[in-house]
Amino acid sequence: MTAEEALNLVDSLLCSTFGQRLNDVQCAVFLESWLGRTYAEIAVQISYEHDYIKQIGCQLWRSLSELFGREVCKKNIQTVLRSYHQSSNSQQSSKKDTNNLEFLAANESTRYEIMNGELFVTPTRHRRHQQVCLKIARSLDIWSEFSSLGETILAPGMLFSPVDSVIPDVVWVSRARLAQIEDEAGHFTGAPELVIEVLSPGKQNELQDKKAKLKLYSVSGVREYWIVDRFTQKIEVYRRKKAQLILVATLLDDDKITSPLLPGFSCCIRLFFPE
Repeated sequence: MTAEEALNLVDSLLCSTFGQRLNDVQCAVFLESWLGRTYAEIAVQISYEHDYIKQIGCQLWRSLSELFGREVCKKNIQTVLRSYHQSSNSQQSSKKDTNNLEFLAANESTRYEIMNGELFVTPTRHRRHQQVCLKIARSLDIWSEFSSLGETILAPGMLFSPVDSVIPDVVWVSRARLAQIEDEAGHFTGAPELVIEVLSPGKQNELQDKKAKLKLYSVSGVREYWIVDRFTQKIEVYRRKKAQLILVATLLDDDKITSPLLPGFSCCIRLFFPE
């Protein structure tokens, strides 16, 4: 990947994700940094004060860190961009369907999901991500055992169609619905009543849960969808209204989460997040 190719990729991603374009100074800082030049050298090259160029660089790396969901700096920008470029090319090389999954190498550190024929490959979630999933599942499971109304399941395989196969973090499904949608392999071929996703770092991951999966769950018939943000410790609750999932509540701190799907269930959301 050349410096110009990297610049065009970054500018395009920032525009599509944040609606922002790089200005001339940011472009110069990016290009010169890509070539390994110091802030002092860049300042002399484009006739700006050293402190100003350093400030522009820090702001740029901060934006790229948010974009890619990992720390980005002058030293690793080439590694980050080349890794993203290779991953993107792999995803876009061909449309995938569920039949392709059997040919992908089994790997406990990798999760494969397909939405609208596009393959998404993500690494195993952070320990704190897994802890939040477990705490939510445990709360729902205790209620489920008491009520005998359904089951709580961690990371089930959901095969909505040949081009839509996802693995949500947590689901709750009624016993009657489970009997209808579970196949012999233990996969779901239809939507459970409640789906829960815990956000992973990075704007791309956030858009995946808040845009692509929200749309998929909406058209597939999910009745309620919780998006859990472990970083800000809040939960967005979407419920089905007029054949689509609509945001009905944003819960924080000591707010209690309830659901018409779960009569009698109530939990302070603060208990879902490790201290």
